[in-house]
Amino acid sequence: MYSDPLLRRFAPPILVFTQVQVEGNRKGYRQFSGYGIPLRFLIGTQREHSSSTYFTNLIVELALFRLDRECGFFDWRWIDLRRDKNADAQYALSQAPTAWKTWVEKGDSSIEFCRRRVARDRVVTERKQLEIPASQFQILDRLVSYYSSRKHAFEGLASFVTQQVLGPRCSRGWVTKRSGDGGIDFVCRLDVGDEASALCRLQTVVLGQAKCVPISKPISGLHKARVVARLQRGWLGVFVTTSVFSRSAQLEVFEDKYPILLINGQKLAQIVEAVCTRERIELEKLLDRETAWYEENVSHLPAARVLDGYELSTRLDATAKAQ
Repeated sequence: MYSDPLLRRFAPPILVFTQVQVEGNRKGYRQFSGYGIPLRFLIGTQREHSSSTYFTNLIVELALFRLDRECGFFDWRWIDLRRDKNADAQYALSQAPTAWKTWVEKGDSSIEFCRRRVARDRVVTERKQLEIPASQFQILDRLVSYYSSRKHAFEGLASFVTQQVLGPRCSRGWVTKRSGDGGIDFVCRLDVGDEASALCRLQTVVLGQAKCVPISKPISGLHKARVVARLQRGWLGVFVTTSVFSRSAQLEVFEDKYPILLINGQKLAQIVEAVCTRERIELEKLLDRETAWYEENVSHLPAARVLDGYELSTRLDATAKAQ
C-alpha cells in the first residue's frame, strides 16, 4: 500500500505516542507525538536488562510528517473516517493533513518535503518576535537613534547583554578594532564547572557579533556567516541585534546545529528594561556607561587570549590606563 500509487490512499498512517508521567504516575498515560509512514524494516538483536538472554526484535524506521499547515493540530476525525466502513476513501483523504495528501499524490519523492523537521518547530516568526510592549519598542527606537552616528559603540552594549544572558559565569573580554575584525565584534569567556577544582572546570571562548539596525530590517543568514566561520571546536557564538531574525537565519542555525545564541530586539529590550529597573538607572546613562566601557576595551588580541584569565584582564587594564 505504501509503494503502490493506486493503493497509497488506503495506506494506514502510523501514529506514534510517548509514555508520559502525570502526577507521579507513568502507567497508562500516553501523549501523541506524530504520524507518518514506515521507511525500512530491520531485524535487530537485543539483550534483556535483567539477564544475559538475547532475543531478536523488529526495528522500524519511520518518517514523521509535518503539521505546520494545521498549526500543529492533528484532526482525529480523519482517523474516524478511515475506520468507517461506509465512508468513501477519497473523502477520508480530503480530511487528512496536507503533508499526507502530498505524499499520497507524489509518493516517495515527496517524503523529504513532507517530513517533520524539529528545527522548524523552534522557528519563531518575525511577527511573534515583534510582540513586545510599547515601552520596549521605545527602548529599541532609542537604541537605534543613540547609536546611529556611532554604530560600533553598540558592540559594548551587546557584550553587556550577552553577559546578562549567559549569567555571572560569563566574563566580558573586549571589543575588536573596527578594521580587520574578521566579523567578530566582541569577545567574552564562559566558565563552566567547579571554580575550586582544577580538574572539574573549563573555560570557553564566546565570540560575539552585533548589529544595530531598525526593527523593520530582519537579520538574514548571511549576516551571521562570518561569526560561524570563526568558531573553533568548543567555542560559542552570540549574535545580538535590535531587529528580528528571519526564518532562514534561524533554520540555518538549528538545522546545522551551530552553537550560536540568537538575541533579538525583543530579548535585548527586555534585558535593558530589567537592568534599568534593577539598577535604578536611566536608559541614557546606561548607554553612556556601556559606550565608555567600549572605548576603554578595544583590543586587537586574538580571541583565544581571553582564556588567559586574570593575567589578561590585568594587562588590558594597564594598557587602557597607559592610553
